[in-house]
Amino acid sequence: MTATPPVSVLLPAWNEAATLGRCLDSLLAIAWPELEIVVCAGGWDGTLPIAERYAAAHPGRVVALEQHRGDGKQVALRRCLAHARHDWFYFTDADCVVPEATFRAVISPVIAGEVDAATGPSEPLPEQRRLPLVRHQWATGRDVDRRRGPVATGLLGRNFAIGRAGVAIAGNLREDVRMGTDYHLAVRLLEAGGTIRFVPAPVQSRYHEQIGPYLRQQSRWLRNTLLHGWRYRDAGELRGSGRIVALGTAILGWPVTWPWTRWAGVGPWAVIVAALVAARVGRGRRLDRETGDPSPPLPLAVGYAGRHTVVDLLVWTRPVLDLAIRRRRLRW
Repeated sequence: MTATPPVSVLLPAWNEAATLGRCLDSLLAIAWPELEIVVCAGGWDGTLPIAERYAAAHPGRVVALEQHRGDGKQVALRRCLAHARHDWFYFTDADCVVPEATFRAVISPVIAGEVDAATGPSEPLPEQRRLPLVRHQWATGRDVDRRRGPVATGLLGRNFAIGRAGVAIAGNLREDVRMGTDYHLAVRLLEAGGTIRFVPAPVQSRYHEQIGPYLRQQSRWLRNTLLHGWRYRDAGELRGSGRIVALGTAILGWPVTWPWTRWAGVGPWAVIVAALVAARVGRGRRLDRETGDPSPPLPLAVGYAGRHTVVDLLVWTRPVLDLAIRRRRLRW
C-alpha cells in the first residue's frame, strides 16, 4: 500500500470566482488522511472572499492568503509555499477539478521516492467535451501525450507533485519569473539532477471556448518555450519551437510570393495545408474512437479542422511579432 503522509496543495487563484469553489470541492472530497489546501487568491471578481469562506468552513484544511495585483503566479506560489505545513506538495490551478484517482497516481511515485516530481495531463470539463474548439485542443494534447515516455522534461502546472526537497534543489521559487513558472521549475530541477515522471492521469480543466483567448494562450506558451529555451541554452527546445514558428510563418507568408512563384507555388502550399487539415481530422476521429463519442459528419469535421488549422497557423506565427516588440515579450 502506498504511504499517505500529509500533503499540501498549492493553489494560485486570480479572478477565478467562477471556478474556485468547484476546484476546492474536488480537493476536499479526496479521501487522504491529512490534506491541506493553501490558496493564494485575489482579483476584482470576488475570488478572495470565496477562498476565505472555504477557510472559515474548513479550518485547518483550507488556508486563504491574499494575492495582490501584479504578483503573478510565481509570487503567489512562493507565498503558498511559505505557509505550507507539510513536505509533499501537489500543484493545480483554480479552474481544475482534481479526481482522487489522479491525485493519488501523481503524488504516489514522489512519496515513494521513485522520482523527484511527477506530472500528468489534462482533459476538458465534462460540459465542454463536445465543443469543437475544445475538442481540437483535447485531441491535440492527447496526440502529444500518446507519444510520451515515462520520463518527462517539463511540468504541467495544473497537475504535478513534488517534495519539499525537490523544490529546494530547484531554488524554492525564489527567482522572479514573470512567465513560464512551471517550465522554469522543471528546468531548475533537471539542472540539479532531479527526475520527473509522466503519469497518464488527467485533471479536468476549463479549456478556452473562444478563438481569441485560445490564440493568446497558445502563442504565449510557444513564446515562453522560445524565451526560456534561449535563456537556458536548451538547443532541443529551441529547435522544436523554432520549427513550429518557422512553419507557421512560411505557410501564412507563402501567398506573398505569388508574383514570383505563380501557380508553381500554389501546388506545394495547398498540399501542405491539406496535410495539416487531414492530420487534425485524423486526431479528432481517433479521440472519438477512444472516448466513444459520436464523430461529426466528414464535411463538418473537415470544416472544423480547416478553421482550427488557420487559428493554429496564427498561433505559430504570433511569437515572431511578440518577440520583435520589446513591450510584448513578457506580456501575459
